[in-house]
Amino acid sequence: MPTSSDQVEDIFESSGIAEPVLTPVESVPPPIVVAPQRSYRRLILIVAICLVALLLLGGIGFGVWWWAQPDAPINVNEPIINETVVTVPENVNTTPINLNTTVNTNTAPVATFVDVDHDGLSDAEELVENTNPKKKDTDEDGLSDREEVRVYNTDPRNPDTDGDGYTDGNEVTHFYHPNSPDPKKRLFDLPQ
Repeated sequence: MPTSSDQVEDIFESSGIAEPVLTPVESVPPPIVVAPQRSYRRLILIVAICLVALLLLGGIGFGVWWWAQPDAPINVNEPIINETVVTVPENVNTTPINLNTTVNTNTAPVATFVDVDHDGLSDAEELVENTNPKKKDTDEDGLSDREEVRVYNTDPRNPDTDGDGYTDGNEVTHFYHPNSPDPKKRLFDLPQ
């Protein structure tokens, strides 16, 4: 029950628990609220990212502008400035008669080497050898007409010059002499 005095009634008084002893605590200054400081590294990183983004966007914008430009028309009739112009003098020959009394001694041009089938014999040589100037290997034995005439001294019209049953090309491939009827004669020294 409340009393008229200023004393407050303690309802836990009869519980038997000792009243806690309060010890004074050292006074701690109140915490100071300080705004967080931003580091300069973070600021530099943000500025660098912004600059890279601006450069990238600028480069893309320039590329779009460059490719969107129409091609300038080219006037092909306009003279080139760096070109040197050579003027040809006019013919000042006033003599209408040709006074050249020397005889023309030019000879016919020398015939060039013509080899239609690319076998190494000219077409004229193939006519002399009686081979086909349009076939690289007239007798189809595996040796070109040139190899038969100039290297192995075989007949370019006969696939088996020595008559041993093997073609000339087969004998050369296996290092046998294509112009010898002896089947054991090996091909060692070839004339150049």
